Amino acid sequence: MFRARGWGAPAAPVAASSAAELPALPFTYVGKQQVGGEWRVFLQDADDIHIVQARDTVAGAYRVLSVKPPTMTLEHLATHTVQTLEIE
Repeated sequence: MFRARGWGAPAAPVAASSAAELPALPFTYVGKQQVGGEWRVFLQDADDIHIVQARDTVAGAYRVLSVKPPTMTLEHLATHTVQTLEIE
């Protein structure tokens, strides 16, 4: 019927995950090429090379949101976290 209440101060809210807690991207930047006004980026993941551009999915786990040198923005599909990769 009624919730129990304590007399102490309310608990502090739990902080949201910060960028420092995000895992590093599994890709290494290898190079880029501009084709027809769009950038293609070459990423290495272990022994695989991925050639991607905006709106592509990489390794089934990331979506390329944008490629605007010197930065590429990716979204982790499972967690919807957004991370950037320097592509100079």
